[in-house]
Amino acid sequence: CIRMRNEEIIELFDLVSEDALVYLSEQSLT
Repeated sequence: CIRMRNEEIIELFDLVSEDALVYLSEQSLT
């Protein structure tokens, strides 16, 4: 397992969540 600092995890989660929201919004539009 790879251990990461909480800050890094939060940054990754923010990026993933933003991409997920954009992806979902695009999917719902089509």
